[in-house]
Amino acid sequence: MNRLSWLIEKIHFAFTRRLFLYTSRKRALILVVHRTTQGKVWEKQYNNSPEYLYELFDLMKQRGFHFVTMDDVMSEKPLTQPAVSVVCDDGFADNLYEAVPIFQKLGIPYCIYLAAGFVMRKNVSLEAMAQYMINHSQWKCKGISRGSTVEEDRVALEAAVDTARNAQTLQDIQKAKLSFMDENGTNLRDEMDLLYLNKEQVKNMSKESLCTFGVHAYHHAQMRRMTETELLYNTRDAKLVLEDITGKPIRHFAYPFGGFDENYIREFKSVKAAGFISGGMFWNGVVTEKFRRHGYMIPRVQISPFMTPKENIKEYERLLK
Repeated sequence: MNRLSWLIEKIHFAFTRRLFLYTSRKRALILVVHRTTQGKVWEKQYNNSPEYLYELFDLMKQRGFHFVTMDDVMSEKPLTQPAVSVVCDDGFADNLYEAVPIFQKLGIPYCIYLAAGFVMRKNVSLEAMAQYMINHSQWKCKGISRGSTVEEDRVALEAAVDTARNAQTLQDIQKAKLSFMDENGTNLRDEMDLLYLNKEQVKNMSKESLCTFGVHAYHHAQMRRMTETELLYNTRDAKLVLEDITGKPIRHFAYPFGGFDENYIREFKSVKAAGFISGGMFWNGVVTEKFRRHGYMIPRVQISPFMTPKENIKEYERLLK
């Protein structure tokens, strides 16, 4: 995409987002969970401890928030306000061990967006690369110089992951991961097994009444860097793979790295064509009626671990006001 096209899309997105936010009735807030652990994690801003989540959701219930499903959010039926839908991105195993018991205790429905390639163990993730680096002090990465301090190592670690994340094409992204694995003499299978839900776990969880699943692509890579064939594989084919495991239709999609710079009109169209009724992005905003009717630029809000539960709730109430 050339610079002019990108600029036109950026202006269009900014205008549309404001139009949908401020000229349409507010419907629901979507809260995003990633990791739920007390252990060491790569990106701390995407981790909430189990104790934190329980306090947050328990307080929200006390304050009168109504927890609804993603199907409810996207349906035409009215919602009791203030309405909130809880979703989990990436399909981390600690969701099952730590977050799901909280959802069950509080009676909160949830949707877990899965990267099909991670579930099938056909692909490795950037998170697995980073987690390996955190757990193994002797990591190496082609083209990345190690530092002389822990902080310098952290900077080098971030550079290694960003090198893979920002490769120009999906094939280049996969090559960057393979290069890292070759350099370290590991296939990262152990890290993947520790980090992500597997096929059998997903199959069993699909029987739970509070649980639904969504698709988070196949490769969990920036979709703007994919060809049309790769887009089809990461939307329609990923949907079919996960539906085969769960035995249920999957209706919701979340864009990997779900900001505007990674996804826009071409990506929206691919998600719609694959048969999904929603495409979740990653920016602070509330779902309005216009967003619901559009379906493929749904705003979602990451739960901040750097604010207290009460501070987060105050922000959610402001968004839904």
